[in-house]
Amino acid sequence: MMQQDRELHASIRSLIESYFSCLRRPVRKNLARLTCAFLYLAWSVRFGYGGLHLTSIARVLPEGKKFKSSYKWLSRFLKCKYFDASSLAECMLAVILGNKPPGWVIVLID
Repeated sequence: MMQQDRELHASIRSLIESYFSCLRRPVRKNLARLTCAFLYLAWSVRFGYGGLHLTSIARVLPEGKKFKSSYKWLSRFLKCKYFDASSLAECMLAVILGNKPPGWVIVLID
């Protein structure tokens, strides 16, 4: 299981490095760690129970030593001025559509 966790983290990190190059390196590293935590939660049986809390994300963070330190890291990262979640939309579209997107892309905003 630990080997799979390392492989998942490495593959997510390389994906984020290639598509999210506009972000600073520490932000990309932390975003990869956070993405792994979301995937671990999604694979678990108790995914949210109708709600998603910082405590549940902090418990499954990779490379997390203790819950308290993981929780503090997560809250600091989400407050980081270099991490702007709204600016990630363009990079996420590149991940979904690939390197050569079609000429026109329809985006629905809810």
